[in-house]
Amino acid sequence: MLGVVVDTSEKGVVTVDNKETRKLDLTTEIQKILETGSLRFDTLPAILGRVQYAELRISGREGKLAMADIRDSERHEAPRSTITLDDTCRHAFEILLSRITSGQPKRFLGDVPDKPVCVFTDGAVEPNSDGGVDATVGGVIIADNTTEVFGSKVDQQVLEEWLVELVHPVGLTELYGVAVAFNLWRRLLLGRRVIVFCDNWTAIDVYIKGSSPLRFWRQLLLTLERLDQSSGSLVWMARVPSSSNVADPRSRGKWDELEFLKPFTFCKPQCPVTGRALENLAVG
Repeated sequence: MLGVVVDTSEKGVVTVDNKETRKLDLTTEIQKILETGSLRFDTLPAILGRVQYAELRISGREGKLAMADIRDSERHEAPRSTITLDDTCRHAFEILLSRITSGQPKRFLGDVPDKPVCVFTDGAVEPNSDGGVDATVGGVIIADNTTEVFGSKVDQQVLEEWLVELVHPVGLTELYGVAVAFNLWRRLLLGRRVIVFCDNWTAIDVYIKGSSPLRFWRQLLLTLERLDQSSGSLVWMARVPSSSNVADPRSRGKWDELEFLKPFTFCKPQCPVTGRALENLAVG
């Protein structure tokens, strides 16, 4: 129906995907954009319509940044102009192309109640004794009978790049904590419904919109698109008060407030941007 395939042949499962002919049309369109490295203003309305409709069938984060760039260009660029893609926008279109050409259909379980996975994340930015700042993140996941936690410093290279332009990158640190959690716990998130609890409105707003004009936010959003592409999760972002956020103690290296969660496993995450192991926070 209207370029969409809804498959109910597997008992208790509904899969939704774009028709092959629509995939072919979109693939050709996006490949042209990537080959030329630019968007023509006079083609934007047609591209916007086709990609936006297909994006709704994907039901995930893939392509959100590319779609936001197309919409922004349509609103602000002069007629007959050509918009050159920057590196971040190019990568966004590459992710969208990959999802259309090789991504799996979205699967929804319809017969067995499935408890959502709960993920709590937090970030903290505090001055240090050297006159600079320390940025730290923490996370807790509760998935069925499994509880795991982490508490780590933000990758030093990533933090230094932020501090070139920002003085107090607390919002970025909060969103970085979400990316660290998704990267660490992909095995527990595969195909699951996920509720992410965060206590920072800026990070929540940027995550839900899936777009930002600011360079470092865009880099993290692209990282989250890649992680979402590999997990196939259905994610709901919700705000939790800091006093109720069980990830808050971990972002500050504290254990005593997590006694009620035991038994749990302490994890050692990697940076989702650089791939390096993150330095764990000392237990306090």
